[in-house]
Amino acid sequence: MRSVFLALFLIIFVSPSKADISVNPTSWGLSVGDTFRLVLVTNGTTDATNANITTYDTFVNTQGLSGIKYNGSSLSWQAVGTTMTSNAATDNSRYSSSANLVNVFNLNGIKVSNTGYNTFFQAGSSGPSHLSGVKYTINGSGNLQDLGQVNVYTGFEITGSASQFYNEDNSTFVYTALGKSATYQQSGSFYTNGAAYGWADDWRQQWCKTGYAGINSYSNRMYAMSELITVVAVPEPSTLLLGGIAAAASGVRVWMKRRRRLATAKASTPHHPNRPAA
Repeated sequence: MRSVFLALFLIIFVSPSKADISVNPTSWGLSVGDTFRLVLVTNGTTDATNANITTYDTFVNTQGLSGIKYNGSSLSWQAVGTTMTSNAATDNSRYSSSANLVNVFNLNGIKVSNTGYNTFFQAGSSGPSHLSGVKYTINGSGNLQDLGQVNVYTGFEITGSASQFYNEDNSTFVYTALGKSATYQQSGSFYTNGAAYGWADDWRQQWCKTGYAGINSYSNRMYAMSELITVVAVPEPSTLLLGGIAAAASGVRVWMKRRRRLATAKASTPHHPNRPAA
């Protein structure tokens, strides 16, 4: 009997060694029926040599994002970035293209942008800020982690369009999107700029572009955005736990009742010892 209760305890109360991040939007002020997206910073880094945006999707989905769950299910994710053929704000195949239409939260449940004044992308080259930095990730242990001010490849301006660098010698702009190296002339000498990167903890314009990093020489993190999530009615964790305990206890009662019946039947069976042969 003791072994049965030990097994019951292990099933109900002992968690697996690797954690998950469970999304709870109602605690963030959302109601059933509301829609939103999540945005995060990857735990690992990548170069920015490839001009195909789906390469970065593949990268972000190697970052343990299946450990982020809503209503018991993992979410799908895409990179947030701009190449010369894919604009993060206008390419309709990208989750980020509809980021201005919903509230966007970081992994800690803090609102990054809204649908009013503080949208994810801005219409002009200078606009209002985000409400908070993205800065949170899921680390290698499956736990929430604040990365602070780390560099994140984006390849875009605050509008979502390909980032540009002003060439002072000839008054032209050169592009610095993902997968694009820009060569420019300054004071008679030639230089090469890599893709634009931002700071993960910044909520002003520097979240998307604060500098340029050589696409072959440096590895940086990426932003990733989730599929559109609709808030549904979810039982409280305490309710689920009590339900699990009740179900397990019911199983134990059935098992004990069966053992008593077997014991009673065995006790009532007549015992006929062997008689010696005549």
